[in-house]
Amino acid sequence: MVRVHVPQTATFAKLKCMKCPTCNTELTQKNRPLLFTVGVLMIVSIGIAFHFPLFWVPGIAVVIIGSYLVLWSTRGKGLWCRTCKKAPLLN
Repeated sequence: MVRVHVPQTATFAKLKCMKCPTCNTELTQKNRPLLFTVGVLMIVSIGIAFHFPLFWVPGIAVVIIGSYLVLWSTRGKGLWCRTCKKAPLLN
């Protein structure tokens, strides 16, 4: 019998069996580059508010949400629980 070692990246093996800390169901992973890109674009969009003062309040909300998306895609690995609708940031 010959054993063949199939190399897997540590992150793929780690993310494959991640469980939600709240409800103990499997976590799904969102597209991290897409989350990061959308988050950065939302942060950059505050530039519109500098030209149109009417957009200050929504601009601040968009920057906060964009910052969360960037944080979620980097620190939270883009993980999402479909059962309890939570995104655990620190795993």
